[in-house]
Amino acid sequence: MRTDVAIIGGGLSGLLVAHRLCEVGIDCLLLEARDRLGGRILSADASGAWSSDGFDLGPSWIWPDMQPQLEALVRELQLPVFPQFSDGDMLFEGAARQSPQRHRAMPSAPASIRLAGGTGAIIAVLAQSVPASRIRLDTRVTHIAQTVDGVALTTGKGDTIDARLAVLAIPPRLAQNAMGFTPALDDATIGRWRRTPTWMAPHAKFFALYDRPFWRDLAFPAMRAAWSAQWSRFMMQRALPAKQRFLASSACPHRNAGTPALRRSRRRACSSWRGYLGLTPPIRAPRCSRIGPPIR
Repeated sequence: MRTDVAIIGGGLSGLLVAHRLCEVGIDCLLLEARDRLGGRILSADASGAWSSDGFDLGPSWIWPDMQPQLEALVRELQLPVFPQFSDGDMLFEGAARQSPQRHRAMPSAPASIRLAGGTGAIIAVLAQSVPASRIRLDTRVTHIAQTVDGVALTTGKGDTIDARLAVLAIPPRLAQNAMGFTPALDDATIGRWRRTPTWMAPHAKFFALYDRPFWRDLAFPAMRAAWSAQWSRFMMQRALPAKQRFLASSACPHRNAGTPALRRSRRRACSSWRGYLGLTPPIRAPRCSRIGPPIR
């Protein structure tokens, strides 16, 4: 198989490259190792499956003042947005053995916005602009070799893809760990890629779904909570009337904390909220999902 440009990685960056190339009629092939597009962007329903109107298990916010290019893309794609709901009180837990304390919440600065239906909306729109024949899922690139005419990519299935150019749209650290290169990368490049951090890579999220927004009964119009030190947690309320029945938590575990540690964090967070509020609301479908590639 041959193409003009081979794009490795089907997250936001890779999809945007494919979108722009298709706009100007340049042949490209988008290669994604997972069975879905979006990378660490995933909007899911209560069962954890992808949804066009779901909860963000990956990135959630856009800060227009800090991310003007991303905001411009959202406007270009005519995606509906809404401001992050930030009214209400905040619960703050300074340490694991301290009871949460209630404080007046401070406005978010700078102001943030969110995409209606979840951040996955931008992935869905970009994916629609790329012909399905130019997208290959479940295709992990294992080696890139420079050739006389460009590059030759080898996949985990043993296939070879020839291209004039290749675009790496994955975190540098992941590329360095997952792929071989001919000629080999020099030591300076390897070191630079290894030292380049992947934003939010060790973080995780889970959602606990409740039958009703019980926190309003205790004069919490919206409620957020955080736990400092090694772990951080917060609860938020979406500014969408039909979706105001959940609590969200983010966790920043130690470097080697795996799924069992995340499950313990989930149980502890839910227990902490229930204990402070003096309620025992049934948790209908708590979910836990890692975001980002593993730290290596």
